[in-house]
Amino acid sequence: MDGGSESGLTGWLIDGAAAAVAGGAAGWCAFVLVSPVAGALAGVAVLAVTLLGLRAIKPEPRRHKLRMFTPATWDEAVIGGPDMLELMEPEVLELTELEPLLLDDAIEPPSSDSRVVQLFARQPLPTAGELKARIDAHLERQPRRPVPPDGGEVVPLPVDASAALRAAIADLRRSLG
Repeated sequence: MDGGSESGLTGWLIDGAAAAVAGGAAGWCAFVLVSPVAGALAGVAVLAVTLLGLRAIKPEPRRHKLRMFTPATWDEAVIGGPDMLELMEPEVLELTELEPLLLDDAIEPPSSDSRVVQLFARQPLPTAGELKARIDAHLERQPRRPVPPDGGEVVPLPVDASAALRAAIADLRRSLG
């Protein structure tokens, strides 16, 4: 429950809230199904039984005892402080010189048919016409979709909607300006 004492205030509050939820649910069910008096009795009875049951559960004993320590002040934690040698690990103390970090792992370039997004690609981005040609070639390889079973109609969309986009942006600029 609260990890420390078995009868702490936090443990009682958590157990009491859980028991209140269970008692309220039981009381509401009895109120709706039987009568208001039965609802009140059922709610109080379930609240008491649940609270006693939850308080009977004891936490597991601690497996690891923590040593008592005093936290270091900011002045002591600054590198070169008087107690810094006691706070650092032995492996860190052995490293006295800073060595340069060499990144010599070569990254293989992705293949030409890779679907990985190349953020820093050396080749220029394709033009709109090249993209359209690639998309059209891809769509020609794909089988056509059948007509929907409800007899609906597939409406072809205009290929180039850039004029409508420019008009919408111009309208937005006019409304803001």
